[in-house]
Amino acid sequence: MEKMTLLSLLLVSVPEAVLVAALGFLLVGIRINLSYLLIIGLLQGGVAYLVRLSPVFFGLHSILEAGLFLLILRLVTRLPFKVVTLAGLLGLLVYMSIEMISAPFFLSLARYSLTEVLHSAHLRIFFFLPEALFMVLLTVLCLRFNLHLVKMPRFNREEKENNPDKRYYIVYLANLLPLFLLGIMNFTFYIFRANAYGGKGLDYLFPITGALVIVLSILSFAAVRRTASAVAAEYETRKTKEIVNQIEQLLSSLRSQRHDFNHHLQTIYGLLETGSFDEAREYLQKQFQIISTTDALIRTDHLYLSALLYTKIALARAKQIRIETSIGGSLKKLPLNKEEISSLFGNLLDNAFEAAENLPPEEREVRVEIARARGYFTISVANRGPAIGQDLHEKIFRPRFSTKENHPGMGLAVVREIVEKHGGSIELSSDSLETVFRVRIPDKNG
Repeated sequence: MEKMTLLSLLLVSVPEAVLVAALGFLLVGIRINLSYLLIIGLLQGGVAYLVRLSPVFFGLHSILEAGLFLLILRLVTRLPFKVVTLAGLLGLLVYMSIEMISAPFFLSLARYSLTEVLHSAHLRIFFFLPEALFMVLLTVLCLRFNLHLVKMPRFNREEKENNPDKRYYIVYLANLLPLFLLGIMNFTFYIFRANAYGGKGLDYLFPITGALVIVLSILSFAAVRRTASAVAAEYETRKTKEIVNQIEQLLSSLRSQRHDFNHHLQTIYGLLETGSFDEAREYLQKQFQIISTTDALIRTDHLYLSALLYTKIALARAKQIRIETSIGGSLKKLPLNKEEISSLFGNLLDNAFEAAENLPPEEREVRVEIARARGYFTISVANRGPAIGQDLHEKIFRPRFSTKENHPGMGLAVVREIVEKHGGSIELSSDSLETVFRVRIPDKNG
């Protein structure tokens, strides 16, 4: 390697390290104190000077300097190593990209050879200026508009949990390291093709690169597994939260019914005492209907389905929709998991509510019938409302088709996908009186 002049050290290496560090940390959503950045620049400038004095060949020296740069970031900022790794790699990748694009362009424009620039301190400074200006521009934009690629939590030395999520760190690393290695290889071949340092170093660079590729391949496989695991865990957490919310609403509904029970008894007693027998009978029939609906739901012996139905009943009452349920026996053997139950029943009932709530309050009615017989579970959801034309009976099950404005049109498509997955069928009948969706799912235990 060539000896770095003091001029190049002060006007190229030091500001280069400051800009890379500043932009890198901004890209992960962290602002570093200016005094820290100056210390990082001075230390990295000294490291670059010593590395270039050493017999390390071109290409490997870039990897060595990058590793030492990350170590300096860790020592100066005392941020977690996961944070400085991502910040350092992002900053280096951006600077490397700018250099690979601008260097050939300005060399061609100024008609200098790469060898002349690398061996002249003044030319190095001259060619570094446009790269530095572009880095400054990117840094200002990140500061002005709070731009970042990876959002890290605010760092607090007292809170270790603020480190990046371990599930995603390896994913970021598996993406950034190959890009960094590709950048180094690209620039190294560009240097050797220009015969700036001779081609001897390539004999050593190839086996080192091969070993790094093997390591990165293993890391990539691990990253894929981590990603799949993280996505599955988040999906499960989200669904579990939905179910917990439904159960909480169920318990709230039960507490409310228990609280109101005494009031209902007092009302009936008062009507009887005053001789208002017809009014007492009517009031009692209404309450009996509510109680019998609740009792039917409890007989499902299916926690998730009961919780969902209780939630939908509360929603129906808020919309002034009368909802009747008929449960034919236990549904413990219903071959749907909790996510499928939520999607199937939720979409069918939501569609029924949307159709019914367009009617006058006295005409709003939805019926839900669930039965188990002859080797099948049969689910029927019926509602009063406008008829669905025969020409739409097939179209409404297609993804992204909807008769409503600003509606994704995925609900019934999801329902049919779930039904067909379990070897079942779904039928639609609609006339001026009511619309009925009837689902049949094979009973694998029947």
